[in-house]
Amino acid sequence: ELPLHDLYRKYLLSAIIGYYRRLAGEEESTQCECSYLLTLDIQAMTRKERLLVCETLISQNYLEEAYGILKEYGCEGMDVGRLFKLCSKMVLQQMFDQDPFLMGLSCQVFSQGKADSVILDYLCEHYNGGSDFMYKLLTQSVSARVETYDLEERLLCQMMFSGKTEHLDQTFLLYSSRKRMSETVVKAYFTVKSIGYFLKGETADQNVFAYLEATVNRMDDMEKAPVIYLLALTLYYSRCRELKDDQKALLKRMTDLLIREGLIFPYTKELARFVPVPQDVMDKAMICYEGNKDDQLELKIRILPDEEEFHGEEFRRVFQGIFVCSKVLFEGETMEYQVFLQDGGKPRMAAQGKVSCQLSDPTL
Repeated sequence: ELPLHDLYRKYLLSAIIGYYRRLAGEEESTQCECSYLLTLDIQAMTRKERLLVCETLISQNYLEEAYGILKEYGCEGMDVGRLFKLCSKMVLQQMFDQDPFLMGLSCQVFSQGKADSVILDYLCEHYNGGSDFMYKLLTQSVSARVETYDLEERLLCQMMFSGKTEHLDQTFLLYSSRKRMSETVVKAYFTVKSIGYFLKGETADQNVFAYLEATVNRMDDMEKAPVIYLLALTLYYSRCRELKDDQKALLKRMTDLLIREGLIFPYTKELARFVPVPQDVMDKAMICYEGNKDDQLELKIRILPDEEEFHGEEFRRVFQGIFVCSKVLFEGETMEYQVFLQDGGKPRMAAQGKVSCQLSDPTL
């Protein structure tokens, strides 16, 4: 209260804060009376001084007071050990009710590897954010045997919606082994896996194809089966060395439907090793281009040795971004092709090559 110079007053304030911080010590068991700190002008302090005050208050269990200061002025640079104590106690004190600021503090503590079962439980129940963070939270909570609520399902849905599927399979495995599964989420997962396998060339484990087999087999009306299931499963069968009798029977039903619907691809000819494929399909050489379904393409071909000039040919979009052209070629003939993609109004060559009746794998 004396008429001190501002610089000297700030110096005294810093000295008082440092005194109480030293008095509280580093040990949680150290007891000191630090209520005087609550009478000081928090706004007049520097950021570092406010953090020291909060650390002192937390060590002496003035949790609500410290929480209020941090909520108003921020906690950047706060000692993570003190922050951990504050979060854990405040979660219990608030009966796990969701609080955005407390959520942020808890995330910070978790990111620095200090979370206990209380904080993990709180985050599992309420946190929604980045998939990488949620996956790390999930795996650590499972290891700590903490209740994860619906975190597995929320994370699965987010991964599938966002397309960030790096840990999708591991998350689904945890989901299927620990929780009662939603039929909608399960269908969505296997649809994503089928799309990845058929359209993107991704690998898939045997559990995916076992599920597809079981699902399609249960359907009396094959037309009600998701088309992507049929495509992924028939593509998988085309790459198998051998099939069981029940698989061949299922493959015949699927192949008949796909051919009837015009969903014919180069791999369709490979299925003739197991089931009958119409001769008009087997007699044709196929050009297959995989792009985007909205691509504007122009296909030019010439059949050697008779044709010297390229000419336009129909290039039909068969499924999503897959375009196929089928032509009957006679022995000794070769079909050269060029695929042009409209890029900013100008045609750009996207692919070129040649096929013949003996082509084993014409897919680009």
